[in-house]
Amino acid sequence: MVMTVTLFAVGIFMGVIKDSGMVEAMAETIVNALPAAIAPHMHWFMALFSVPLLMILGTDAFYYALLPIIIGVVQPFGITPETVAATFLLSATMATPISPSVAAVYVGLGLADVSISEHIRYSLRLVWPASIAVLILSTLVGVIQF
Repeated sequence: MVMTVTLFAVGIFMGVIKDSGMVEAMAETIVNALPAAIAPHMHWFMALFSVPLLMILGTDAFYYALLPIIIGVVQPFGITPETVAATFLLSATMATPISPSVAAVYVGLGLADVSISEHIRYSLRLVWPASIAVLILSTLVGVIQF
């Protein structure tokens, strides 16, 4: 029941921010602040830092707030929303098992008798480079547009 209510709330939230012009305004502000050469590739550069960003922001804020803004930034340059979503899903999904905002992580840590700091210290040095490798490989294969 909780997931159903969450998905309805997300749908309402996405509809409000899409139709109110907030995403376009935030994207325009970001594009104006960036060098012209970086703006068309913003989704790719954000994906480089998706693991620490997801750990800091949490999955909800990362996917429901940051993703629409980045889509708004790169869409005028011909990058489709599907490409941005694939870029973030391929790179950021690896951070979910080490994110301190995911409840299942604490269950696993309790069962393994490991602290969150030890878990992050060990896992981040493996997961972040793996995320970058997946990003580069998927770009070379053609799944993600640079």
